[in-house]
Amino acid sequence: MKIARDGLREIGLAVLLLGPLLALAVWAAVTYSPWWWLAATVPAFFLGFTLAFFRDPHRIIPQEDGIMVSPADGTITHVERLPTTAEIDEPVWRVSIFLSVFNVHINRAPCAATVKAIHYAPGQYLDARDPNSARDNEQNALVMQTEAEGATILVRQIAGLIARRIICHAGEGATLTRGQRFGMIKFGSRTDLVVPVAAGYEPTVEVGQKVQGGATVMMRKAKDDESAS
Repeated sequence: MKIARDGLREIGLAVLLLGPLLALAVWAAVTYSPWWWLAATVPAFFLGFTLAFFRDPHRIIPQEDGIMVSPADGTITHVERLPTTAEIDEPVWRVSIFLSVFNVHINRAPCAATVKAIHYAPGQYLDARDPNSARDNEQNALVMQTEAEGATILVRQIAGLIARRIICHAGEGATLTRGQRFGMIKFGSRTDLVVPVAAGYEPTVEVGQKVQGGATVMMRKAKDDESAS
């Protein structure tokens, strides 16, 4: 299992804190009583959970034209058309993904694009499923220009009730390929994909659907737009 490099610090701390407890419980189980195996399951569980949280599985990125893939793993909570956003002053589609503590937390680029600006804003830590979290929570917004259409899109990393650290390795001017990793949010969060309606893409997912970052097709260009281009 591949581990995300951004989790090495937390994994190291977990090993330092829980490793001795696990070793002690195993020793006691072997030396004194099998009942100590029950105690060993507690540090073993949290060690396993930490490793699993920072897993970075291989994903097969769809290669067809006219699509955008999911920027994160999780469950779709919103698919809505908005008149405007703070970064894009025109009608847009916004698709929101809730990442539980059991999801992979790597963020990926939805399409080939260049990062034009990054807007970080401190804020609260409301539950990421709360509609107000997109406005009030700590967040990091990547404003990108798509390679295919030159359209301005947005991927917003939003901290949640448990998440307390947003990581973004992409800087202004960076060129990303479809499905490329660019960061992560630690321990429960939300990721939004915002695309102008004028770009010709339409959502292909629905509320409640499970998605995989880099692998699930989240938006597809309408046939009329594909033929026109």
